[in-house]
Amino acid sequence: MDSHTLAILNILLGTSMVSALALLGTTRLRTCARVLAGQGLAVGLLPALMSDEQFTIRIVVLMVGNIVLKAVVFPWLLLRVCRDVSVRRDPGAFIGTGAAVLVGVLCLGIAAWLGTMVGASLPSHPAGVYIVAFFLILTGLLLIIVRRRAVMQVMGYLTLENGIYLFGSCAVIGVPFLLEFGVLLDVFAAIFVMGAALRQIHAQFSSDDATKLSELSG
Repeated sequence: MDSHTLAILNILLGTSMVSALALLGTTRLRTCARVLAGQGLAVGLLPALMSDEQFTIRIVVLMVGNIVLKAVVFPWLLLRVCRDVSVRRDPGAFIGTGAAVLVGVLCLGIAAWLGTMVGASLPSHPAGVYIVAFFLILTGLLLIIVRRRAVMQVMGYLTLENGIYLFGSCAVIGVPFLLEFGVLLDVFAAIFVMGAALRQIHAQFSSDDATKLSELSG
């Protein structure tokens, strides 16, 4: 990997990391959707930079497919859901944004420890790639746990998926094209269904507050 490629790789990794912390530190859902779009763009470009192959049709199709879905379609669907259900902010459930960022920094330390160990056993890629992958996974789980709005929890799910995709792109060699693209389409279908479900839930209960929905019985 030459110096220019390495510099671009570091920029994309930094963007992914900052975007994850930004998701923890803001309650504006529209802002979070736009941050998620930037994260999707960075994650979509990273595997192409790390590939040992030249820019084959397979790599280009996967890269374009990931960028279109993660940086355009998914954020657009989330923004549309926010508009349809008239939700602008997520007040948070268990901890505030400041505390969430601090927990995120702790998650970054755990991700650095895990990523360094994995990078030592899989030295084909820089350890920073594994660190960011684990950080996105941990951040996604944290968002799902601490956020109140179902829309924000969907964003946590997407952040989690970005981390899994990044880790899989580095750790798994020779995954068939149809399998990779099939997983991407599964995520698209899941987000589409989640959006429809959120609209229906809001229409029935006038809220997408997950803590209130968990109290329903019967």
